[in-house]
Amino acid sequence: MNVYFFRKIKLFYSLMKSTILLSIAIDSLYLILLMYFFILVCFLFKLIQLCLLNAC
Repeated sequence: MNVYFFRKIKLFYSLMKSTILLSIAIDSLYLILLMYFFILVCFLFKLIQLCLLNAC
């Protein structure tokens, strides 16, 4: 009974650990995507500014 219980705890712990690692990986991925999006928006803004300046 005790051995089974400990095995279950160990399994749960490993599952939690992998879930936490996965969530950290997803968070870092979201952060990278957000950074790329921010850079893209800034680039587009500069491009629009240049186009407006050239139009004027």
